[in-house]
Amino acid sequence: DQAFGKTDEDVLRKWTKELQEGNAEGVKEELQRARQELQELREQLEKLSKAATPEERAAAEKKAAELERRMKDRLDKLNQLARKKLNSEQLSAALERAMQQLDAARNPELMEEALESLKESMELSELELEEIAQSAKDMKTLEEALKTIQMAKKLNEQEKLDGEACQK
Repeated sequence: DQAFGKTDEDVLRKWTKELQEGNAEGVKEELQRARQELQELREQLEKLSKAATPEERAAAEKKAAELERRMKDRLDKLNQLARKKLNSEQLSAALERAMQQLDAARNPELMEEALESLKESMELSELELEEIAQSAKDMKTLEEALKTIQMAKKLNEQEKLDGEACQK
């Protein structure tokens, strides 16, 4: 969404910062929106298959096309994050598969299978994001531990760190 004047690049920067801090919530919310749109798309495609009049068919086609476009935009934005900001080949591959499955859903013979595979790819993407966030948390913890060790070394070198005083 480009709500509140935020560009895609602003959103990507925000998500990258959040993930570097070990927080995947912003990106997971975007995936959740895509999942909701997937459910709506499934419903619209069902309506389309059962449409009795040309008007009903046209309305369902229009709504399905809009949902498909929004999903593609979301998945593309997430893929940009994966490729450009996170350098995550696994996440990018899962998102690429999701986009391919979205395209395959246009074929009535493949629709159900493609939509189910799309859902699975989005779930895999969420797992990949959680792993990235956990890795960032672990890295942050390690960096803090290293800083503490460096401070202890400096104090020890200045002879201000007295182990005996700590034991009393």
